[in-house]
Amino acid sequence: MLLVAFGAIFILFSIVGCRKNIGEQFGSNSSEFTAEEQATLGSAILANMESRPDRFPFLDKDQNWEAYSYLQDSLLEPLVYGSPLQYRLDFDWQVHIIQDDAVDNAFALPGGHVVIYTGLLKYLEGNDEASSVLAHEIAYTDNEIII
Repeated sequence: MLLVAFGAIFILFSIVGCRKNIGEQFGSNSSEFTAEEQATLGSAILANMESRPDRFPFLDKDQNWEAYSYLQDSLLEPLVYGSPLQYRLDFDWQVHIIQDDAVDNAFALPGGHVVIYTGLLKYLEGNDEASSVLAHEIAYTDNEIII
């Protein structure tokens, strides 16, 4: 059994190792999707997530406008529009917050959607840490690395 598992892992790494860049390892590279296609794909994924509030309980933007304003206006927008990002003007960069204190994570969707869980927000101390998380996710989106 151990030999079979080792063989499978070896084959997987051999195949992945032949790829030119990390984006290709995970099925995305700069020639695969246009900015418009990425935006459409990201919006479709987000809509699917929003249609499943039992699994993805997004915080209401109207009721939690202070949190959204802080993350979107004070942190995300200066990072995006103050940087020479490839897709700075092509995507509608948006922050989305999922109410789940048990999950301390964030991720990016194609097209400029950055999703952050309340479980991670409670651990961040100040603008620098929150900006670092957002910048990390922005970099994934701008470099078209879908993980």
